Amino acid sequence: RAPSAGAANDILVNPSSGTLVLDLDNVLLEDNGVAANAGAGLAIRPTGTSVVRVTGNRVQALNNRVGIDINGDLGTGAIDVTLTDSTLSRNVGDGLSCSPPNGGDALVRATVASSMAAGNGGIGIHSVGQRCTVRVKATVSTANAGAGLQGGAGRFARMQGGQVLWA
Repeated sequence: RAPSAGAANDILVNPSSGTLVLDLDNVLLEDNGVAANAGAGLAIRPTGTSVVRVTGNRVQALNNRVGIDINGDLGTGAIDVTLTDSTLSRNVGDGLSCSPPNGGDALVRATVASSMAAGNGGIGIHSVGQRCTVRVKATVSTANAGAGLQGGAGRFARMQGGQVLWA
């Protein structure tokens, strides 16, 4: 269990330079940001030219404001996130939100495989912004108040056998 349940963010990844690598295995991110109407189980918000690489296996983001919030708005580097066998459920907003909204923001690439986004108050997996690509493989996104998968200017790619079938 992550140590700061009830806080604005359970885990905040916010480097300003260099490369930060975060590996999560069997982690529970629960009850964050709900009362304050802000925050996430995992918030990834680098600034400057930093590069962030996050891998998560069996991550449970439950009952947060947003389960996993990937925001490249304040950086110009890159963010790579890979989730496998994970659950994004019962969050007030989106299960996973990917939002670098502008052309000069950090490049975001996220992959969600063999996971579930269900019962969220927003969208299960949300790709917003022209510099965000979310790849989804063998993942269920259902029973969310919004769409299961939704992209604004962001892109989705369905994967099969490690190959991108469409983007």
